[in-house]
Amino acid sequence: MADLEKTVSIIFFGKDDVSKTARSIASNMNKLEEGVQAVAAPFAALGDQVVRADAILAGLVAGTLALAVKTAGDFGDQFAEITTLIDDSGGSIDEFRSSIIDYGRDSKKSFDDINAAIYSAISAGIDYRDVMGTLADAERLSIAGKADLEATIRLLASTLNAYGESTDQASKYSDVFFTTVKLGQTTLPELANGLAQVTGIASSGQIPIETLSAAIAALTASGAPTSQAITQIKAAIQGIIKPSSEAQKIAESLGIEFGAAALKTKGLEGVLWEAYQATGGNVEVMAKLFGQVEGLNAALVLGSDATGKFKGSLEAMRNATGATEAAYQKMADNF
Repeated sequence: MADLEKTVSIIFFGKDDVSKTARSIASNMNKLEEGVQAVAAPFAALGDQVVRADAILAGLVAGTLALAVKTAGDFGDQFAEITTLIDDSGGSIDEFRSSIIDYGRDSKKSFDDINAAIYSAISAGIDYRDVMGTLADAERLSIAGKADLEATIRLLASTLNAYGESTDQASKYSDVFFTTVKLGQTTLPELANGLAQVTGIASSGQIPIETLSAAIAALTASGAPTSQAITQIKAAIQGIIKPSSEAQKIAESLGIEFGAAALKTKGLEGVLWEAYQATGGNVEVMAKLFGQVEGLNAALVLGSDATGKFKGSLEAMRNATGATEAAYQKMADNF
């Protein structure tokens, strides 16, 4: 049976599909009753049952209409809340409203989910005129990754903002995030709740989302919870961008470079691998280079890359295009 919440379109677009169906049912039931009444007396009880069935079907139709009216009211309330975030009015808003309803007809999500996701996306700074495309990318990712739509679009929107990317890059980021979940021990909601802690400094340090995500995948695969992995990566980046005077002296004595320029030219992976090799993996020296325990742990795990997970994840991120769509196609029908 179709999602009953989608019956809201009946109310909004003035469709009379339900009442047509009701009339058809009533007409057919009347014909059936007429036929039954023409049957001999031994079958009179059957006529009574048909009448009762007629009443039940009529009740079902009425209940569906009542649900449609209620859902229409809920949609109106939700859309009104969305418009509080928009400095526009008139025809543009009406078109936006229609585009949401059009999208909902074919969506595998309910209008409640769709409107909550749109609200979060606009709150995160996506222009309402661009939000529907991002919503489509988010829905594919949420289905592929078995995640909540609102959390998924919040992850996409906030990360695009942090990296200064336009919404036409949403599918690229979606592929990266799905690959992160696939390779690491993390989920989309966990990324949505914590990634913003590190994307600002990662973007400032010109660390691509692919590298950042590969680091998260590698650390979580090694057993670190997602929030902890993000904290560790952030601390390691801070230690590289702004090393202590002691760390700077040690780096110079080892012939390695720390600072924002090093991140730009060698990448996060390059700086970490070079530091680990130069120190021979000596924990005490690495601790002086990276300072905080959190940063030290990330530097040791990613710098040594004993399992090859970091390098493998970096390669996977470079070839992530289409990952979301492939997984979505496998999940969509069952979903």
